[in-house]
Amino acid sequence: MHKQKTTNPIRVTTLGLDERSQEVLRMAFSSVAKGECVLSDTASADVGLCNMDSHNANTLWSKNKTHYPERPMVVISVKNPQLENCMYVAKPINITMLVDAIKDAFSSSAMQHSVAHAVNGMHASTQELHPLPQQPEKHIQETSMGSPLTPEEQWNDEGHSSINYYSPADYLQEELQNSATQASERNLSAQYSVKLNDTWLHITIDPIHNKVVSEISDQILESLCTTPRYCIETKSKFLSKNRSHFDVYRGDKPYHECTIAQFIWKVALWTSAGRLSKEMSPSTLAEFNTPDTLKK
Repeated sequence: MHKQKTTNPIRVTTLGLDERSQEVLRMAFSSVAKGECVLSDTASADVGLCNMDSHNANTLWSKNKTHYPERPMVVISVKNPQLENCMYVAKPINITMLVDAIKDAFSSSAMQHSVAHAVNGMHASTQELHPLPQQPEKHIQETSMGSPLTPEEQWNDEGHSSINYYSPADYLQEELQNSATQASERNLSAQYSVKLNDTWLHITIDPIHNKVVSEISDQILESLCTTPRYCIETKSKFLSKNRSHFDVYRGDKPYHECTIAQFIWKVALWTSAGRLSKEMSPSTLAEFNTPDTLKK
């Protein structure tokens, strides 16, 4: 017989998120958070989530602080807004880290209230209460995950007693690999585009010159690699026969460049985050060598 949960889900209200973003969040709460978090109305929410990149973010933040000063907050933004008593998650958003931040914010608040209630019960009648020290701002960014283990480190470490698997189709990995394969088969440059903060940034795969040229930095791409596919808006196309990355990246447009093999390797490594693709088994790693260019 299925055992029902006895704890109530964490109720989350959002500030500065559009309907599409809220729908993505609702799906994430159902899948990643396994129902431990739910979207809620403003009045009854346990935790607030504020998009500090929205056009009216400061107004929303001020009103929330005025009406709900005790409510724990999580803020998301490209740059740290340096706000007090909140948890910060950097964009592009890693859903797992966002859910963890919400849980941490709720737990921290619950602990504060529990301690305050206990102290109040013991000392309110005899001595003046001193306010609890403010919780320092906690930063949660993509770098907090640490670098994923290489295959050699992962499977030579005797401390790993279990194997975690993932599906490349649940992330950008499969689409990027397919784009590279199709570009080589057609001998045409392929352009894979990702929408970040209402701007399309391009990754151009050029098989003729064996290059991948990207407007997305490795730091941001690493975070995108562990973000569920349904949370990211993308599009792709093949460039005309005479166009290559030389045409696309002329001028002062910043870009990052590597070989196709290097690109596919690092995307797979970042996406795995210490896990093993469902298409592989540990025995296949004996035949899998790290590219010499990545050992430097």
